[in-house]
Amino acid sequence: MTFDRVLLFLKTLRAKVSHPLYIWMYTNGLLVTEDKLKELKDNGLDEIRFDISANKYRLDAMKKAIGIIPCVTVEIPAIPEDIEKTKPLIKELHEAGVNYLNLHQIRCTTFNKTRLMKRGYTFVNGAGVTVMETEMAALELIQYALDNNIYLPINYCSFTYRHQFQKAGAQRRNALKIKAEHEDVTPIGQIRALSICGAQKQIGSIHKHLLAKVENTSLWLLSKTGDQLFFNADMWPLIDFSNVRLQVAYSGTSLKSSVSFRHLFREIALNRRKKIVIERHSKSPGFFFEGEQIRQFDEEFIKSNTFSPVSAYNNLSSEFFDEIKNFESFSSGLARYF
Repeated sequence: MTFDRVLLFLKTLRAKVSHPLYIWMYTNGLLVTEDKLKELKDNGLDEIRFDISANKYRLDAMKKAIGIIPCVTVEIPAIPEDIEKTKPLIKELHEAGVNYLNLHQIRCTTFNKTRLMKRGYTFVNGAGVTVMETEMAALELIQYALDNNIYLPINYCSFTYRHQFQKAGAQRRNALKIKAEHEDVTPIGQIRALSICGAQKQIGSIHKHLLAKVENTSLWLLSKTGDQLFFNADMWPLIDFSNVRLQVAYSGTSLKSSVSFRHLFREIALNRRKKIVIERHSKSPGFFFEGEQIRQFDEEFIKSNTFSPVSAYNNLSSEFFDEIKNFESFSSGLARYF
């Protein structure tokens, strides 16, 4: 419907963005032609995703794209009523050369609630109101492919997963714009401020060691009183934690159209006429660690720096652990039902 605009976007991005870009688009395929597909490829489209459920599960438009666009994906909501239509299509998609099948979880919104209620679905409360039956349908389709040895990669895009990662991506972009150099950004996009607290002599000794080893002095900050040293996580191996306490504090960010003057902020100019505001607000005043707890924090969050949930804390209460995990790690698995 907006083919010329899509081409303009592709040409502009490829011409003006120097770092690598992976660009994909969505379509129901109704207006697809071979000539249009070739033009999209020639202008740098990496992937095209077809919602075949919006076109009565017809595959003719999708098949035109295979062999032209580098990656062809089918992306559909997992519709419970259509599961018997979808099952036989999985093998056909694989044999046709489709790269992936992506199944969406249906979510209840102000725009579709009336229609979804008529279907008698079970609504699950959470970060968003989701439909339980669509999750069951997605899992059944994955199991069907496994049982029938169909080796088409299938991704179930559950809302709990999508919400976490999309939110983290937005938070991370904001955080990188407003954090200090001696601070870090956690995998889920929170600003992490690490510091050590102790006697002035002990902190001073550590400070002198950093000065002798590292040229970039913006990677740490010594307090005016000399009894606290803030530091970037890259400095961790250079710090002697023997006689100090570790303090870890977290801040979140939000994107605003104008300044609220309630929090620290930074204005970002988008062009001559428009700007946005990133505000920073404290999420936790600080957690304190000593001795073995510091080593555990290092093992779980500094050395690993992974997206996986944290394993265990031997010397921390579960409540304390859960609080820290909320700032550092993604939650694994599907949504919990009560």
